Amino acid sequence: MHAEGWNPEKANSHHRTLQALPLIMGTGYKDDASYLDACRMKRNKSEYDRAGGLSRDASDELLAYVEELRPAVINWLKQNHPTLV
Repeated sequence: MHAEGWNPEKANSHHRTLQALPLIMGTGYKDDASYLDACRMKRNKSEYDRAGGLSRDASDELLAYVEELRPAVINWLKQNHPTLV
């Protein structure tokens, strides 16, 4: 978001950042944004409602997911904002 000149409001900034993913990188990233937002909501629920509610498997799944997404984000940055990479 910052690379594109956007600055999310303080309230709900993580949610807004994830919503911006398909707007910035393209509609092909809509499912990615939905999945990451679902993970964000699970984390919030675990953090505020019941500690320890996330499994190791869920954490490992998310880590694997973002490791696959990272090269696409870096490639987008190289194409659109090469001075940031």
